[in-house]
Amino acid sequence: SVSDPRAGYLKDLSRRLGIEKGEPKWYEMSVLIEELVTKAINKHCNVDFYSASLQYYMGIPGDLFTCVFAASRIAGWCAHILEQWANNKIIRPSSNYVGHEERPYVPIEERG
Repeated sequence: SVSDPRAGYLKDLSRRLGIEKGEPKWYEMSVLIEELVTKAINKHCNVDFYSASLQYYMGIPGDLFTCVFAASRIAGWCAHILEQWANNKIIRPSSNYVGHEERPYVPIEERG
């Protein structure tokens, strides 16, 4: 795969913030994972890979990482929807769901 040039910027920012905060272990762990994955299966990280360490260094609680990720994507998702509407084309999935078809609803307070 081809390296995402945007990932390099976030990688450098993660390194600098890790040093600034005196806790570079999350950056270092990310670099190690990136190197191992690239070597093992020739897949390079995308722009989002270093976002977890960056959000940690910025003091964002871990349970909000996904929310921050989604918020950063909303404009692009909306743009895609508008493009699809403009073309009046139904978007069909390119794969079939193979998970459980019927599962009982479990109230959130009872979930594990």
